[in-house]
Amino acid sequence: MKYRTVIFDFDGTLADSAALSLDIMNSLAPEFGFAPASDDELPQLKKMSARELLAKRIHIPLWNIPKLRRLERRVREKFAKRAGEIRVFDAIPEMMRSLFAAGLEIGVVSSNSQEIVGSVLGRADIETHFIHAGSRFFGKTRAIKSALEEYSVDRSHAIYVGDELRDLDACRKVGIDMISVGWGFNAADALRSAGARVAATPQELLSILTSES
Repeated sequence: MKYRTVIFDFDGTLADSAALSLDIMNSLAPEFGFAPASDDELPQLKKMSARELLAKRIHIPLWNIPKLRRLERRVREKFAKRAGEIRVFDAIPEMMRSLFAAGLEIGVVSSNSQEIVGSVLGRADIETHFIHAGSRFFGKTRAIKSALEEYSVDRSHAIYVGDELRDLDACRKVGIDMISVGWGFNAADALRSAGARVAATPQELLSILTSES
């Protein structure tokens, strides 16, 4: 068996939170001094990594740690107030139940809060073996490493499922296999250009995970 554990990202992978994320970021634009993003910009934004988005669009340099931390805190506060608006993608519950039935260990690693992740998955009747949440926005590498250690996951038999270029970068640093989804934050062509394997639909993802497990 190649894979015994499947670790999912949350926002953009399991949860359809892109519109809410954009709305929250736009609401913070006056406070942080950047122009709100329009719908016309979305195709271009979906090609950017999170670091590029911060530096080129939000205009917060990566060395400005205090401002980055303040932005992160404000985003978390607003997400917490609107957590009830977050839903999982339509085909996700059935896919997750099928993975459980196949005997795979299911985990979630997210920079979103433990409370929000647990609540959204609970409303969708989705079970997991573990949730490792609340990491820093740019702390995905450390978060994946911590989850592997905390839950005694053998990385040689684990795969991470995410939707962003930063997920791909983190998995390469950790040394864990990854498959990207084509319905999340970063566009499928941007992910493929970076060398990611991309599943276009939850049904395709399920087929890949079960055939290689």
